[in-house]
Amino acid sequence: MKDNEQELLKKLSVPIKPSLRDGARDKISGELQQWEFLQSDDVIDRLNEVFGLKWNFRVVEKMVVGQEIAVITEISYEIDGKLYFKQQGAGKKIDTNLSGAIKSAISLSLVKTAQLMGIQKEPGEITEEQKTEINELLQKHGKKTKSNEELDKISYSNACTIIEKLK
Repeated sequence: MKDNEQELLKKLSVPIKPSLRDGARDKISGELQQWEFLQSDDVIDRLNEVFGLKWNFRVVEKMVVGQEIAVITEISYEIDGKLYFKQQGAGKKIDTNLSGAIKSAISLSLVKTAQLMGIQKEPGEITEEQKTEINELLQKHGKKTKSNEELDKISYSNACTIIEKLK
């Protein structure tokens, strides 16, 4: 693998801060859960940042299977004059809006295809380093430190926000 190829793939794999989406309610507490996910816009921004105009996205196939739309998409990209291809599929249940289901399936498939290339969201769980840094910063500000059990309830992205505010 050439140096330029390694450099581009390394840039591609820098974690992207995930977006939050409301999910289902917790069966015990009744609280609305939030799910972390990568948005297709963030993936496109990363591909543009890393490859400039040397990448392409296309829908290879779309089909209706029962009450679901299924798509296969492909991302092609060029590194040092060599062309690479990645394909992945995704599906979306058709509620009442077929065009909305198609758009959602294509967006999901884009994200899944980009993940094959190394694009990833930040880890969902707080790291040990973040736990240590939060407690050190809390001590520095004269505040009570948190137990591991308390810190384990914090997501990676929330930990990043907390650390930034405490700095």
